[in-house]
Amino acid sequence: RKAIRLYEDHKELSSAADAHLVLADLLRYGSTANPLEQRVHLEAANVLYRQLGSSEGQVKAEALLGAYDAAQKNAAGAHQYFEGALKIARDAKREDLEASVLFQVGYAYESSDDLTRALESYRKSADIYEQLNDPGNEAVQLKNVANVLNTLHKPEEALETIVRAKAVADTSNSWFSRYWVRRVLGEMYGQGGEFQSSLAALQEAKQISDTANQPLASAWAALTLATVLTTVGSWQEALEQINSAIPVLQQFK
Repeated sequence: RKAIRLYEDHKELSSAADAHLVLADLLRYGSTANPLEQRVHLEAANVLYRQLGSSEGQVKAEALLGAYDAAQKNAAGAHQYFEGALKIARDAKREDLEASVLFQVGYAYESSDDLTRALESYRKSADIYEQLNDPGNEAVQLKNVANVLNTLHKPEEALETIVRAKAVADTSNSWFSRYWVRRVLGEMYGQGGEFQSSLAALQEAKQISDTANQPLASAWAALTLATVLTTVGSWQEALEQINSAIPVLQQFK
């Protein structure tokens, strides 16, 4: 809040707009959550980006306003903002921004249980990232496609998609995408009763987050591992995974 005032006093409008977005993001969570103030800052950022003629800033702000309206169950408002963000991205020929908005559209549809439209948006996003040769983000979108297919009770297609996502992720430098596709792959193998394959995928996920020095991600992988280990009767190993996770979860509250 202080930063916004200082930037505005010094007419540094681009930095003020960026600070409005950061503050709006903070106002989504925990004890600081304040949806009404969040909306005010998103709209303020959008106005400033329009004044500055910043296509990238407008796309970000309008996409976040779309996500906000979607979370508030305002489907008409969400659709309007998302379409606005997509138009700006396309007019600016910024395919990376278009793919990012399509992901947010897909997430909004998935959250409202419109799974057919969610699937369409995630696939479009993945296709654009493939064209941009961005395997990290492409793999994340394929993971989202796989999750929706699984929810739609299409396990074979879902498994085929997440296996493809793993192959794509492994050509990237993104620990995040390599970790998460394995988390989802492990869960899908477990649902299908392929417990050894599930354990292998989850152990790889934990190794990736360990190497990337991401202790919280490793803790969640350990808990998922423990669930599968108890299913196959490996109680001692499960207990070791749980005990390794507890202090990390305490540390990160």
